[in-house]
Amino acid sequence: MPVPKSIAPRKSWMNAIMEDEGAGLRKDTQLLLPTIPTAAGTVEIPVIVPEDGYLHSVEVSFTEALAANDTNYVMFNMVNYGQDGNGTVAMLVATSENTTRLTTGGAPINAKARRSLKLAIPVIIQKVKAGDRIGFRVVGTGTLANTLTNGAVLFRFVA
Repeated sequence: MPVPKSIAPRKSWMNAIMEDEGAGLRKDTQLLLPTIPTAAGTVEIPVIVPEDGYLHSVEVSFTEALAANDTNYVMFNMVNYGQDGNGTVAMLVATSENTTRLTTGGAPINAKARRSLKLAIPVIIQKVKAGDRIGFRVVGTGTLANTLTNGAVLFRFVA
């Protein structure tokens, strides 16, 4: 049975929208972050993977800026706990792209700007299964100059 004309173009349009430069179908998950306090500590946000595939990218944004500093800084990291909660796979690299620490080359957080985080390599580390639990962490060290409020994080998964 042929597909009605009204459905075929819509499906093609949806597939084109979901394509990510040849990377396959894309599923975006966006979460709001709680306030990141000035005191040292870790804020962890749980993410449930929507479907089998790969983590393609992670981006964060905050309303406030935070200057880069050697002793008072934030670092972003992620762990894939897997299906049973016992996994320990680090999905972000512990390098300057993922911190505001000056001595490692970290950059400040600009107010209302998008910041792309650097994923770990090789790409097999980014392989995920539907239902995996990922912990996205914002780790504060020292006493931050200010809180970070109204934050959001965007996860892009591809098939």
